[in-house]
Amino acid sequence: MQVSHTGTQIAGEALALLPPDDVIFGRSAAMRSVRDRIERVSQANIPVLIQGESGTGKEIVAKLIHVLSPRREGRFVKVLCPAVPASVFESALLGCEMELFEGTTNPNPGRTDAAEGGTLFLDEIADLHPELQAKLLHLLHDGRVLRIGAPGVTQEMSGGMRVLCATHRSVKREMERGQFRPDLFYRLNAMSIHLPPLRERREDIPVLAEYFLQHYAAKYDRPARPLPAQCLHRLQEYDWPGNIRELENLINGFLVLGCETATLSEWMDRPPGEPLVANSADGFVPLRKIAQHAAREAERKIILQVLEANEGNRKKAARALNLSYRALLYKIKGAGIPAKRVVVPRRGATLSPADCQSS
Repeated sequence: MQVSHTGTQIAGEALALLPPDDVIFGRSAAMRSVRDRIERVSQANIPVLIQGESGTGKEIVAKLIHVLSPRREGRFVKVLCPAVPASVFESALLGCEMELFEGTTNPNPGRTDAAEGGTLFLDEIADLHPELQAKLLHLLHDGRVLRIGAPGVTQEMSGGMRVLCATHRSVKREMERGQFRPDLFYRLNAMSIHLPPLRERREDIPVLAEYFLQHYAAKYDRPARPLPAQCLHRLQEYDWPGNIRELENLINGFLVLGCETATLSEWMDRPPGEPLVANSADGFVPLRKIAQHAAREAERKIILQVLEANEGNRKKAARALNLSYRALLYKIKGAGIPAKRVVVPRRGATLSPADCQSS
């Protein structure tokens, strides 16, 4: 679910793209508590640390906080910390000054500039390199940006921005290991939201499963039959280590691969979380085909995340993915990523923040 970054359109478009409230929060007491917390923190201009296992919906919560906040007219700018190489992270985040001619510089904005007046979402903050944590702490404390290439020159963030962070790790454990600065943790942890794993909110599984079934049935123009009681029982018995994302992928996989050759009940009539293993001659989808599809979908998602983190620049994305440029182009084409999602720098065009680093 992509949120537009276009000024005043952000609130309406983002709300339209988010699932309905009854799907996000379900029926469980744990999620009702999360909902109350979101409503309170959205109105306060303070950092929020969102914690929870992978696949619990941390980014959706961050977007919801943004669109409910007074900064909803500003941009929601996501930075996936592990996807941006440490060598260029500082310039990508804070921007840099490029020397055009002797004695003349041109500011190249970073993600903090894009988020001014809006929200900066730092995803997987616990994976941020300790040296870069000090830079982030300085920004949050002083509200000033010290650009690379302009020693001693600072730019104040006039409109300010709100910082939301998310991680699937235990930040306290990372502090104990010396991998996360305590002062940054206390700065970011002005308010925290913990998202429970799906196994602790089993009563919400039917609502989520039905939503994903309707969503992907419409997407693929497939019939969306009601979920049989047997399937719901199996879904609620399973522990879902991948949480909501795993449930979504299960329903997605059924609509893509299984619904033409098996009923949903047959698809689920196996150990939950495992592909349907049967011979294609029996009318079922082979395990190898399911695995190949899952691998392609996972690879496509990673490529899109890294392209987004590098502002669509394919050469930088290739370096971040440890691929050759040609190999990345092949994968982009094979994944069916539209050209509009990829930026190709033109000769003489302004460089991105990452280009300010020496090679």
